Amino acid sequence: FDSFAPIVLFLKVLMAQQGFDKPFTGGLGSYKLYVLVAYHLERHLANGGMDHPSEALITLLFRYGCIGTRYDKTTTTDLEWFQKSEDLIHSDGGMCELTPVFRLSDCVDMFRECHARLFDRIDVADDYDEKISYLSCMIDCHRLREARETSVRRSKLCDDI
Repeated sequence: FDSFAPIVLFLKVLMAQQGFDKPFTGGLGSYKLYVLVAYHLERHLANGGMDHPSEALITLLFRYGCIGTRYDKTTTTDLEWFQKSEDLIHSDGGMCELTPVFRLSDCVDMFRECHARLFDRIDVADDYDEKISYLSCMIDCHRLREARETSVRRSKLCDDI
């Protein structure tokens, strides 16, 4: 999948900024995230979608965050369904279960909020001629720059040792 790496990178940054990236705190670890993205991409392509990161990301945010609402207890997202059914998610030879992810509802809310912000940004972009960043409505760019600068400083310290 051409979309796999860009989507995983984006989601890893997003989940780290929200504190949902650590399994021991109830979040999704890297392996589960990989399986979830691969599972989504398989379904997305099987339903006639294109393997473009932007299209695949929008449909991923919808699949995992927008089916049903907070107040509608009869429909759930794919993530909530897999957790409740205690079923394993299979994709391209990998599998994972979501029962131990006790902050899954927070992840679903984050996906739902990102989907809404993205569509709000798309509406705003239609009113402007200049280019605007779609990802900046979901990612804290200042925190990302600080994290990058910290990593560069650490790597230079290691080089000096």
